[in-house]
Amino acid sequence: MKSEQYSLMHKNETVHWYFRAKYSIVLSILDRLNLQGANLIDFGCGCGRMMQLLSHYGTVTGVDMSGEAIGYCREIGVQGTLVQCSIERLSFEGVYDAAVALDVLEHIEDDARAAKNVFRALKPGASCIFTVPAFQSLWSEHDENLMHRRRYYRQGLILVLESAGFSIEYCSYINFWLFIPIFLVRFFCRLLGVNRSAALENSLPAKPLNSLLYHLFSSERGFIRRKLRLPFGISIIALCTRSR
Repeated sequence: MKSEQYSLMHKNETVHWYFRAKYSIVLSILDRLNLQGANLIDFGCGCGRMMQLLSHYGTVTGVDMSGEAIGYCREIGVQGTLVQCSIERLSFEGVYDAAVALDVLEHIEDDARAAKNVFRALKPGASCIFTVPAFQSLWSEHDENLMHRRRYYRQGLILVLESAGFSIEYCSYINFWLFIPIFLVRFFCRLLGVNRSAALENSLPAKPLNSLLYHLFSSERGFIRRKLRLPFGISIIALCTRSR
């Protein structure tokens, strides 16, 4: 990510509707995995908020290739081990009981190799939650600022994860309710040649709107709890298991 994106993430991660809702969805899945006292790892830990939330379950390691991100983790007092390294170069072997890799694979040139390294880091039977941005047609200035290399379709993500050795327990599009408005904003910004979509999406909305957007996105926990697949969305979430 560009440097200013880490600053925005650090500033907004605990209050912005997108981060709060995404993390609540991830935690709703982890809560069903019986992880008390577990050894967990956050691949692409960013500024550290997810690491703080994961510490509720056990000990946490955070990995990020950005020294700036690691610095923000230390600034907020994250409890756990921090490793500055690209996931493509990790060599952990069968160490962790569970993992998250939230909006990480899209940043990595060799996403297949990164997924294999995540797989290798887990113990047999361990689970990992992945999220990635969905639909190349949604590509915008926001993706460029975050230095994404691609957006995914559901079947494309499944192929990458299964090729790495994972068994797919659940995989669905998420952020379904907001797909149409976000699509329209990005479409018209491209059509008019106006680079405003990233500014709109990065900014913290007024409290009533921020709360509404949070409740819309986080309401999708109900679909996920019942393992229902949403037909489209801004992102994709996958729960995977290392079965061997």
